Amino acid sequence: QYDRYVNDVPGLAEEAVKVPGSILYVFSNWPLVINAGLAELVKRSPRRSGRYANSFVVIVGGRTVVTDYSKLRPDAEVIIFNPYPSTRKIETGYNGPGRRHFDGAKNAMSYRFKDAFKIEMKYVEVPGGISPLAPYRLKRTTKRRAAGTALTYPALVINAL
Repeated sequence: QYDRYVNDVPGLAEEAVKVPGSILYVFSNWPLVINAGLAELVKRSPRRSGRYANSFVVIVGGRTVVTDYSKLRPDAEVIIFNPYPSTRKIETGYNGPGRRHFDGAKNAMSYRFKDAFKIEMKYVEVPGGISPLAPYRLKRTTKRRAAGTALTYPALVINAL
């Protein structure tokens, strides 16, 4: 999968080049990177029923849910998160031994794609309408947050270099 630019015009045939023009091929590796990220997260997820591991969501531009990764623009920002309210507890270790699955997936992905993609683990706010489970609003006040505030979710944030 690639986009071809001939003399800075997308989609022209190579024969249309005007010397000293250029022919540029821009390859999209989004399907490879996103599927690898999802596989790392699923591999590191806790396993009871499998619902959590199968609930990861891929969004682009902070708002659009994506399932066909081959159509993403090369300059897109991809966010992978899990809308379950317990995902934050799993990541931070409050539910016992702590898995740190997003952090571990980030490390594995950064090592594998270090020359082509910047991969970060961030806590992101998820707008409504992306998943019925998100955003989860706190029902009671905690030490750090008031009741009714939206929960932030751990996520892999991927940008092409």
